[in-house]
Amino acid sequence: MSILRRLPFTFAVLLLGAVGLDAGAALPFEIELSDLDGNSVIDGDDLPLAVDQCGAAYFEGGCTIVLPRQTIGMTSTWLIGGSSYPSGIIFRGQGSCSAAVSPPLYSEGTVLRWDGPNLGTMVEIQRGYRLRFENLCLVMDPDMSTGGNAARYGVHFNGDPAAGAMTQGVVFENVAIWGPTSGTPPVGMTGVYITATGAPKTGQNDKMRFEDCYIRGVDIGVHQDALQSLLNVYDGGELVGQTHALEVTAGNFDLRNVVVGCLGSGCIVLDLGFQLNAGPQETLISSIFWEADHPATFLRLGQGWSSSNTTYGQQSPVVVENSYLTNQRNGPPGGCNNVMLDAAEETMVVFRGNHIYATGDPELDCGFDLKASNPETRSLGTIYWNENNIRAPIPISVVLTGGNVKLLAISIDRTGAVFNDVNLNRFRDPGENTL
Repeated sequence: MSILRRLPFTFAVLLLGAVGLDAGAALPFEIELSDLDGNSVIDGDDLPLAVDQCGAAYFEGGCTIVLPRQTIGMTSTWLIGGSSYPSGIIFRGQGSCSAAVSPPLYSEGTVLRWDGPNLGTMVEIQRGYRLRFENLCLVMDPDMSTGGNAARYGVHFNGDPAAGAMTQGVVFENVAIWGPTSGTPPVGMTGVYITATGAPKTGQNDKMRFEDCYIRGVDIGVHQDALQSLLNVYDGGELVGQTHALEVTAGNFDLRNVVVGCLGSGCIVLDLGFQLNAGPQETLISSIFWEADHPATFLRLGQGWSSSNTTYGQQSPVVVENSYLTNQRNGPPGGCNNVMLDAAEETMVVFRGNHIYATGDPELDCGFDLKASNPETRSLGTIYWNENNIRAPIPISVVLTGGNVKLLAISIDRTGAVFNDVNLNRFRDPGENTL
């Protein structure tokens, strides 16, 4: 394939005929990114030109664009699928990157670095089908330190549903997205933002996979805000943000085999809300590792509901399973309590097969809360708490702000915990009780 790619087209056809291949068959098509705009440097302006070579017509594509092992500066947004519908294109780098805190720097594989204006967008995908990005690194802050120009979005899915724009089947594999490693990232800096134009945002950005990806140094790791964005999965790697690792305000998004975290005090690791009549739909959170050494909420559901806004829909089941959730219990007495679940809407949540662990002095009151913070929470919230292994004498409390909550259906097989709410019944043997 590499030899044919470099041969003149007519000679390649003659060669194929000589070895008995069909001369009418499509040749393997691979493009090595080069200085396509003639400015004597490989930069971000060459990227859309390479896509055009794959096929600029509507719904064309089917080739591999090979990016070199170097840092590629980007001074403007790389727009994919603006007037075309690229399909079947692979963007292949020569390796992802890691980053250091002191001094703030990144290692070089194939790096796309934002050198444009403050609050810009690095990659905007308006439409596309079966695109694949692999072995790349996006650096959103060129000097890796807070204070200078930096991108607001690493990858932004922002199609117009009214124009028939859809993005489906996109895969990111071994892709790192870095914000600054020195200082706090700017508010709103987001690694991946999945949304759409219009109101409501009905963009169909679905069946996307993030495999062994690494997103850190941003305010929000992944934010999804489009009603028909379904069956999206983050599988493997790390997902860490300052205020949120994952924020879903529409559609559903699964997490599997991921290290998750949020770094700010009072931050929310997984914030699953909704808008209009769509919410987290059959959300699976499986084989997660979460470790906190400061006050944080692991899972918040449906915070925006109120009796004055009845257009909100009910939550479908959210399952948290086979995960390791730990509280390092540092800080002053009473100052490091973590919230395992904050359910603020009509919800079914299943916690099963998790290892929940806390270390340190139990007098610090650094346990895990199950609570409903919204005073207007409706009465159909149900938590199934099954076969979790709870270690250390940590208090687990049920904190009910409103008067309409019906908790819990619960069974516990092994625990050393103290349940400090009179409304919470528990069973050491398998069983269930509804209050």
